[in-house]
Formats: sequence, structure tokens, C-alpha cells
Amino acid sequence: MGKRKRVTEEDILADLRAGLGTGTGKSYQPWHRIQFFSSRGNSHRIWSSKTQRVHHLFSNIERAIFLKAEHGDHFVDVLEQRPLEREQTRAIADRLGIKHPRYPGTKVDCVMTLDAVVGRRDVNGDIIWSAYDGKDTAKLQDPRILEWLSIHRAYCQLKGWQYAIVTEETIPRMVVRNLEWIRKGMRLPKERVKVGGLFDELPLLMHREILKARPSLPVNRYCAGFDQRQRLPLGAGLRVIQILLHRHALTCDLANGPVHMEPVASLIPANLPQD
Repeated sequence: MGKRKRVTEEDILADLRAGLGTGTGKSYQPWHRIQFFSSRGNSHRIWSSKTQRVHHLFSNIERAIFLKAEHGDHFVDVLEQRPLEREQTRAIADRLGIKHPRYPGTKVDCVMTLDAVVGRRDVNGDIIWSAYDGKDTAKLQDPRILEWLSIHRAYCQLKGWQYAIVTEETIPRMVVRNLEWIRKGMRLPKERVKVGGLFDELPLLMHREILKARPSLPVNRYCAGFDQRQRLPLGAGLRVIQILLHRHALTCDLANGPVHMEPVASLIPANLPQD
């Protein structure tokens, strides 16, 4: 749950009227945004080509949840800082015998929020929603935080959503680092492409090469050779392989080690979708 103070019911009503916490995809507006706070040590603003908007993440754990979810094959959407209807959280708190949280220094019940609600498409084409809260392991020793999380869990049960608590130990750091590296294959808004064919011909060419022969040399050395063969500026080949990984035209074990140091033979070729 965020730490922004809303000292009156009128403040909450104004935010509801502004549409905070509503919408999906590009139109979604998180209940909390980084600019609402004067200082957040590990906050992140991350643009996604898949949702076409900036995501507001308030911890490294939330960033890890986002990165892993966004990279998933069946990913559709992620709603960060998703508010819970207070009528329902109040009723759940009463049923569980828990005091509903209030904004500090006030008698106003908080609008509780889930760190991430992730939509994935199932085999039938339906969107299945799963909710996540990111918490440091040490904070899970706090009985009050556990009470709040129990309200979240009960709320998700009512919604028919799966619910999980994610800690700093849930998603390995190597996975997070590799996902951050792979995301560099994403085409950024208004990006000026300086290498011809970077997002079309070159990924197709590299994909064919790897399908034909999967060398044992490391990815970074293979990409350097690709640059030489295609007379590309140094580093272009690495961007091309990031594009292929980002599009899932190549897959790998993200937990093994840094992808750029792994052998090309460890990458598994798949179909080549377009961005």
C-alpha cells in the first residue's frame, strides 16, 4: 500500500473522479504515481512497448514482478498500484476482525492497493488475472502488515484472482538482470534508428543464421562477428539478439548466467514474430 496521505474523503473522491485506478492497457491510471511523493529511494518509471505506457513501480521487488510478468509469453496487461474498493476491504476487515488501515494522523480509511494485477491470456483466449504484493522478507515479520495482506488475499479470492506475495528471494537477481538486458531490444517511442534494417531485415538474418548453425561461442563474440560480417557498427549485433529475445524468437534459461556470456547453442530458436 502506498504512503500518500489523503486526509479527507473529498481528496479520495476527487481522485476517483479523476479516474485514478481505472482503465486497462494504455488508458490505465495507477492510484499512486511516483511524482506524488517527494522521495522514493527505489522507485522506477518504466515504459513498456506492450502496454504503451509508463509504469510506476515503488520498489525493486515491484520492478522484478513487472519485468517477469511483461516478458511472459501470454502477457496482456499489468495494473500497478491497483486500488481496492473500500466497501469491500472494510467488510473483509470486519469479517476477519482486523482494524482497517487509516491514513496517518487521520480517521480516514485508506484506499488499499495491490502492487500489481497481471493479465495473461489462456488457451481459450480469455484473460486471467493474478495479483501480487511485493514485500521485503523482514517486513513480513510485522503482524500489522500481515493483517493488511490478509485483507488483500481475501479481496482477491472474492474477485477470483490468484494471489501471491513476492519477496526479494522469489525472483533471482540474475533473472532480473537478464530481463533488463533483453528489454534493450524494445523499440522506444520516437527512437531514431541509425542502423538500417535493425528491426526487420537484421533480426530475420540473424535468426536464420542461428537456425542453420548454433555455435558454441558466447553470444557477445558471435554478435561481434555478426557485426563484422554485415559491416555493422560495433554493438549492433547485440541489439539484434536482444530484439530476438524480446520478441521470443529466441528463448533461454534466464537464471543460468548473463545471457550475453552464454553460448549461442544454449538459445532455443522459435518463430519470428514482428514487433
